[in-house]
Amino acid sequence: MRDSSVAFSVTTLHIFSWFILIFLFIFLLIMHKGTTGRKVMHTIIRIWYFVVMYTGGALYIQKMFSSDAIVYLVKILFGLSFLLLAELTIMRANKQKKIEKYLFAMSILMLIMMTIGFYLPLGMNLLNK
Repeated sequence: MRDSSVAFSVTTLHIFSWFILIFLFIFLLIMHKGTTGRKVMHTIIRIWYFVVMYTGGALYIQKMFSSDAIVYLVKILFGLSFLLLAELTIMRANKQKKIEKYLFAMSILMLIMMTIGFYLPLGMNLLNK
């Protein structure tokens, strides 16, 4: 009983950290360019990267010996790719370069990660209903 409640709380924290990260990312992109608030927001987003990676790593450690371990590992690779694209998008936006291709790639990665997340046992399992 304790194991599933701990897994649920880490899963909830991981999902919550993703929502916060995406909210901060969108907020940063719509902020006026050249303000000092953008630099502070970028620093906060970088801190949230570590929160997302920590909670994702904790989920992987809990399930690394399960039959779905390779799926969790693939999801980690997609997640790291997403975070890399987010950072590249912010850097390009700061230099006032086009970011549409990066945003499109990020949205595709997000859909893939959500689909994998719903498929996994710790997810909501919406695909099987």
